[in-house]
Amino acid sequence: MPRPKAGYRNHAGTVIPGTSDITGRFMDRSRLLFWAFKRGKEGLPQLYDDNALNVGTCVHMMAEMDLKDRTRDDIEYYLETTLPDRESRSKATSAFRAYRQWRDEFHVRAYVQEASLVSETLQYGGTLDTVAVVRDGLGLVDFKTSNSGEVYEDMVLQLAAYGILWNENHPDEPLESYHL
Repeated sequence: MPRPKAGYRNHAGTVIPGTSDITGRFMDRSRLLFWAFKRGKEGLPQLYDDNALNVGTCVHMMAEMDLKDRTRDDIEYYLETTLPDRESRSKATSAFRAYRQWRDEFHVRAYVQEASLVSETLQYGGTLDTVAVVRDGLGLVDFKTSNSGEVYEDMVLQLAAYGILWNENHPDEPLESYHL
């Protein structure tokens, strides 16, 4: 879920930065520049592949629906109506299958989803994808999709920042694990 429409605000009502505003400063943009150069060199008509973006968004929503205990038919209907071409649906199905394998292996059950929180101590906000019961403790789950499966530094920083937000706002419910 994106940031709230009015942005993140502290108790005084002052707009404060979001987690991505801060962690984005640490993103290694050299990979992005190399990727953009390569796409231009290949003569592609546009920089971004909307299909790849749509697949990631679709898988994210499918995982959220699954954690909300929506039926398999509901999830399948969402997939079919969101991604018109077979190749994109196949990629999304494969990624969702990997997520389901992880969920089953770790006995994941949603506890809180799409929680927008603010740190009064550090003056930033963020919206957590999911806090879940993972095995027998609370775990922070942040969904990321990529072709390579590589974990980037800014992703780890964002996950840590979300953990700080949760622990400050829920001191009696500490996180025991973090999952990307």
